[in-house]
Amino acid sequence: MSRPRALENIRVVDFSWVRAGPWATRWLGAFGAEIIKIEWPENERGRLPSTTTPQHLEVNLNTSGNFNDTNVNKKSFSLNVRSAKGLEIVKRLIAISDVVIENFSSRVLQKWGLGYEELCKIKPDIVYVSMSGYGHTGRHHHYTTFGPVAQAASGLTYLSGLPDKPPAGWGWSYMDDTGGMYGAMCALTGLYHRNMTGQGQHIDQAQMVSSVPLIGPALLDFTVNGRVSRRPGYPLAIVRTGPVRRWSTTTVGRGLRPTMPIALILAITTTGA
Repeated sequence: MSRPRALENIRVVDFSWVRAGPWATRWLGAFGAEIIKIEWPENERGRLPSTTTPQHLEVNLNTSGNFNDTNVNKKSFSLNVRSAKGLEIVKRLIAISDVVIENFSSRVLQKWGLGYEELCKIKPDIVYVSMSGYGHTGRHHHYTTFGPVAQAASGLTYLSGLPDKPPAGWGWSYMDDTGGMYGAMCALTGLYHRNMTGQGQHIDQAQMVSSVPLIGPALLDFTVNGRVSRRPGYPLAIVRTGPVRRWSTTTVGRGLRPTMPIALILAITTTGA
């Protein structure tokens, strides 16, 4: 007899695509959640054209190794949410679900009529996790981005490699996979909060901000020693500073909104990034 898994009886509506979002829901599925992926197969990046299909298989929508690895433990169906019928169907699904996860820019689900405020009318205690590149507030919130861009904007890329060499980067797309794991943790935190309070919330997880904790040593070195990371022959890092302020950990929410002071240093980015 198999042991029950942590997220059994939890249903997740998955609007994610490319890498970071699907990676988050992949792990929620591994913990036992029922993941229902809303997809549009012919436009799904990572399916076609496929360079990861095993050599003995025909290349088609179902044989991409990369797509199948990223979306294991999931159910899915194709749905046009831009049509009235498709929108009605997905709202009925959300009404009987626990979590919604998406990793578009801030504009997309709002345009579809599936923003957080609208979903609260359907399912008041929904846990809504947004995994956009720059969050749902601020001057860059409408930008689309990918893991390597988030890494560069946070300063993580600049700090990689040897001091007298160009920045080495972090492999293929470090912040897509790492951001995906953060997304899974955000969903778990939201579910815990709902279990404790009965309230859902909107968790606004900006991929760029998720990179910042990974440059902790550089931030600490500047805070304590006043030293800015530098690379001979390359532009100095720009240190953006500002007054200590109170910052909500959730952009929108009906539940508790804990706040915490942030450091004087908001981010370290390279010149011209």
